[in-house]
Amino acid sequence: MKPKFQVISTKNYFNLLKNNLLKVKKLFLVQSLYFEIKDSSNDIISDIYKHLTSHQNKDKVPMKALIIDDFSLSSLITKPRSKQVLTYLLKKQVALIINHMPWWQKITMPYIKRNHIKISLLDNLACFGGINLSSKETKYHDLMICSKNKKVRSFLKKVIHQSIAQNLRGKLHKLDSQNHFIIDHKKRQLSYACANFMIKKATKNIFFVSQFPPDHKISWQLKNAVKKKVKVTVITPRKNNFNLVFYLIHKLNTIYLKLTAKELKLIQTPFMVHAKLIIVDDKLVLVGSANMHYLGTVAQTSNLMLLSYDKDLVKQVNRFIKKLIKP
Repeated sequence: MKPKFQVISTKNYFNLLKNNLLKVKKLFLVQSLYFEIKDSSNDIISDIYKHLTSHQNKDKVPMKALIIDDFSLSSLITKPRSKQVLTYLLKKQVALIINHMPWWQKITMPYIKRNHIKISLLDNLACFGGINLSSKETKYHDLMICSKNKKVRSFLKKVIHQSIAQNLRGKLHKLDSQNHFIIDHKKRQLSYACANFMIKKATKNIFFVSQFPPDHKISWQLKNAVKKKVKVTVITPRKNNFNLVFYLIHKLNTIYLKLTAKELKLIQTPFMVHAKLIIVDDKLVLVGSANMHYLGTVAQTSNLMLLSYDKDLVKQVNRFIKKLIKP
């Protein structure tokens, strides 16, 4: 059975979580970055917290839920007693809430060897993409890809459990003839290599969307694509001021991009674009959680991307791009 994918925006994704939360009876698995829900100003996340802490839904059926804050997990499993509790909860799949990173971890570099994968599994629905579940990100322009396909759900469930056990492997996973999942892990950054290869092979047009402008290697590839008469469009936010490091990287890469490929179309949005994707020749899309930036290789970041020739998915992602250009 060919998987069907549905692209949903940030607002619709949060609404989906909220509307389905009380209906979940079998499984509610979420892996995200910065999942800080205890004191969240986001009412949707607060609802999730209240419901999960009750350990049951309105039908009095035990809630099977697992929520991971990747940064806190590593320190938790080093303690023998905590490891026993974690193992028990994983087997039962009951509500587990790990939140609040230490202050020093927030202000230093929590980007090294981090798990950047974002997945949600709700009973028969699987979602993956770039959306984090922190309060500020409801305003970010981003997307998740949802599917009810059994192969997709099964694969994403394995990815989550491999993440917990910290035994991810960078690899290409064939879903069917049109769709491949890519897992980045440590120095094996397949998404970055794939993005470069796609640009190199483009013959008609390229749409590159990321919260970071292309780095020097990808910018050089884009310049060569322009020389071959390929229409190139790069969409990225006007500024990225998470911290001084990100700000400088964003600024330098924007300058380098303008110098190396003046003929391409650069769209710098006044709002925050958090989506990560590239479409080549209107037939091949790479989309997911990887920023397609050399920093992923340096920081050895774990990511999940979908490489797809699916015509319907490509059309949906193109519609998302058009909304970025004309919101």
